[in-house]
Amino acid sequence: MLLIGNRAADLDGKAVALLGQIADIAKPHGVTIAIYPHYQDYTQTLAEALRLVKKLNRPEEVGVMFTFTHWQNYDPNRDLRAVLADAAPFLKSVSINGSNKTKPAVLPLSEGDYDNAELLDILRGIHFKGSVGLMCWGLGGDARVHLTASMQKWKNLVSGNRIEIKDQLAEFETKDLKGRIGDGRFIGVNQLVHKPSGTKISGDGVANRHGLLSLYRVFTRNQRYGESAYDWPEREITASGHAVEMRWSATAERPFELQARYTFPKPNEVKLQVSVTARAELVDFEVQTASYFDTTFPLAEVQIEAEKFATSPAQLGMWHAFPRDERAVATINDGRWRRGSSPVSFTVRKPFSTPLSVRRHAGGKLAATLRSSAEDCFAIYTAHDGEAHFSNYHALFGRTIPAGATATASVTLRIE
Repeated sequence: MLLIGNRAADLDGKAVALLGQIADIAKPHGVTIAIYPHYQDYTQTLAEALRLVKKLNRPEEVGVMFTFTHWQNYDPNRDLRAVLADAAPFLKSVSINGSNKTKPAVLPLSEGDYDNAELLDILRGIHFKGSVGLMCWGLGGDARVHLTASMQKWKNLVSGNRIEIKDQLAEFETKDLKGRIGDGRFIGVNQLVHKPSGTKISGDGVANRHGLLSLYRVFTRNQRYGESAYDWPEREITASGHAVEMRWSATAERPFELQARYTFPKPNEVKLQVSVTARAELVDFEVQTASYFDTTFPLAEVQIEAEKFATSPAQLGMWHAFPRDERAVATINDGRWRRGSSPVSFTVRKPFSTPLSVRRHAGGKLAATLRSSAEDCFAIYTAHDGEAHFSNYHALFGRTIPAGATATASVTLRIE
C-alpha cells in the first residue's frame, strides 16, 4: 500500500492508527499489508516505512516492501546490506530490475551493469522467504521479448550461475567453477578453473587445448563424418534459461541434427547432454566426447570393479579402450577408427563396471571425474599414462537410431 501525506508534517500517529485498522480488516481474510515506499509519499524510503511498522509492531500482519529502483534513486547512500538487515523482520516483498551502477534506470533484468546477484545474496543471508517481483515501469517494446530475457536472467541468478554469450562464445561462472564454452574452433569447456583452490582444470598446451566435454569424432558403422565436430562450421550457440546450447543442422554429408547442451546441476559440475535427430538410419551411431586436462592431472583411471580402477600403462599401447560389453568391442573394431586422419588402433582392456573415468591432481588436492550411465556410454577411451593429450573420452550412444527418431545421451564432469 502507498501512504500519501505531507512529508513536512508529523503524521506518524495517524498513519500507525490507519495501518492498524486496515490490518484488523485484512487479518480474517489472511491478507498481509506491506508499505510500498514511493517518491514524494509520506514514506519515500524504506527507513521511513520501517519507522511506522516498528511503532505498530505487528510484523506478521503489517510489513514493508523493498523496491530496488526507489532505493537506488532516493536512498542510495545507505548501505544495501544494512538496509535489508534492518528490514528483515518486517520484509514481505521485493521488486528488482536491471539497472546501472552509476546511472539508475528501470531496465529488463538482463540489461545494465548492476549485479543483482549481490542483492539476492543479501536476501539469502537474512533468510528472506517472501515474494520477488519484476519492476517493468516505463519499459517499451515487445513485452514477450524483454520478459523472456528477464526470466532467463532470473533463472541464472537463482541458480547462482552466470552465463553470458557474445560472438558465439559463452562465459559461465558458478559458485565453484568458471570458464568458457565455444572458444574458437574448440567447442567444449575451456579455461576451466576451480575457484576455491584456484586450480586450472582444462589444458592449454598444443596437444591438450581442445577443451573438456567437447564433441569430437562422430561415426556410424565404418563411416566418419568429417574430421571432427570441431570442423563443422554451421554451429549456432545460444543460452536458454540456465543452459548453453550448440546446434548443428543436418547437411547432405551429415544426415542428422545434433545438439550439445551444457548445464550446471551443482556448483562443481558441468553436464553435457547430446541429442541427435536422425534424417536417415544411423547404424551404430557414436559421438566421441573428448576432455583434455591440464598437465597437473597426469593419469587417467577407469572403474573396472566396485573398488578398483585401471590406469593405462604405455607398455600396453598408446590408446586404450574400456568397452561396456562384447557388442561395444565389435563397434569399436568395425573400421570406423581407421578412416580419415589420425587413425587409431586401440588396446582393448577389461570392460568398465561403471562408465566412470577419473583424473587426479598430481598434488592430491582434487579429482576430476567423468560419469555417464551404462545405457548412454558404450566405451571409455584413454591415452596412455603421461601422453601429451592428457585426455579422457566417453563414447556415447553405440546403437542404431532409426530415421526420424531422436535420442539423447549425457556425461557429467565433477571437480571435487
